Amino acid sequence: GTGTVTLKNMTLDGTGGTGSVVLSGGGAKLDTVTVSSVSGTAVSATGTDSLTLTNVSVANAAAGVAASAGALTISDSSFQTISGTAVTASGTATLDTVTVDGAKNGAAGGSGLLTIDGSEFRTVATAAITLGSGGAEVTDTIIDGVTNGSGVVTGANTLKLTGSAITNVTGTGIAGNSGNITVDGCTFSETNGHGISEGKDVTVKNTLFENVRNQRGGHGSAIYAGTNLTVEASSFVNSASTLDSGYIQGAIVGYGGSGKTINVTRSYFKDNKASRYGGAIGLYQYGGTVNVSYSYFEGNGVSGKSANSDGGAIGVYNNSSSVLC
Repeated sequence: GTGTVTLKNMTLDGTGGTGSVVLSGGGAKLDTVTVSSVSGTAVSATGTDSLTLTNVSVANAAAGVAASAGALTISDSSFQTISGTAVTASGTATLDTVTVDGAKNGAAGGSGLLTIDGSEFRTVATAAITLGSGGAEVTDTIIDGVTNGSGVVTGANTLKLTGSAITNVTGTGIAGNSGNITVDGCTFSETNGHGISEGKDVTVKNTLFENVRNQRGGHGSAIYAGTNLTVEASSFVNSASTLDSGYIQGAIVGYGGSGKTINVTRSYFKDNKASRYGGAIGLYQYGGTVNVSYSYFEGNGVSGKSANSDGGAIGVYNNSSSVLC
C-alpha cells in the first residue's frame, strides 16, 4: 500500500512462514511490540518508504528485521538469540540504543549511511557490524564478544568510529580491507588477533589498545597497517604477537608494498611483545615511509629465536623504506 501501518502494544509468539510481520509498500511503525519464537524473519519489509521500530523486542528468531528498501529507524529495541542477522538494511538505517545479544551477525548496512549510537552488540558469532556501500558512523557503542570473526567489517566502504569499545574478539576488531577508517576516542581490548587490520587510509586518535594479543599467526597485533596509517595521541599497552614462527611483529606492523606511509605522533607504547622484528613497531619488507615523533616507548621487546638481534621497540627488516624518528 501507500499509507502508513502502525502496530502498537502487541505480542506475537510462535509464528512460522516468512515471518511474524510482513510489510510491503508505504510506511510502517512498530511501537512496543514483542516477537518471539519465529522460524523466519521477525519483521520483513519489502519496498517500504520507511520502517520505524520503537521499543521492539525480538527473541529466538531466524532473523530480526530485514528492510529491502527505504529508511530504517530502530530505537530502544533488543534482539536476542538470532540464528542469522539481527538487522539488515538496504537503504539508510539508524540504530539508537539497540541491543543485540546472541546472533550470527549483528547489523548489516546498505546503500545509505548506517548510523549507530549508544548501542551494544554482545556474543556475536561472525560480525557485529557489516558496512554497505553507504558506509557507517558508529558512536558510543560497545561490541563485546565475537567468537570467530570481526567486530566491524568495512569492505571498501568508509567507517567513522567514535567513543566506542571493541572487546573480547577472536579475530579482528575492525577488518578494513580497502575502506577508509577513522577511529577517535575508542578502546580495543582482550582480543586474540588484530585490533585493526588493513584499510586504505586509516586514522587513529585518542585510542587505547590494551591486551590485544595475536596468537592466531601472521603479522602484528594492535594494528596491521594498510596503505596509509596515521596514529595520534594513542596508547598501546601489553599487546603481543606470541607465536615463534614466521615473521611475527608487535603492536603496529607495516608489511610489504610501496608508496605507503605510517605516521605516529604523541603516542605511548608500553610492554608490547613480539617473537620477532620489533615489539612495538615492526616493519618487514616495507616499501613506504615511516615517521615517528614525540612518542614514548617503555618495556617493549622481542622474545623469539632472534631476540638478541631484533629491535625491542622498533624493528626494521629487509625494507626499502625510510624510517624517521
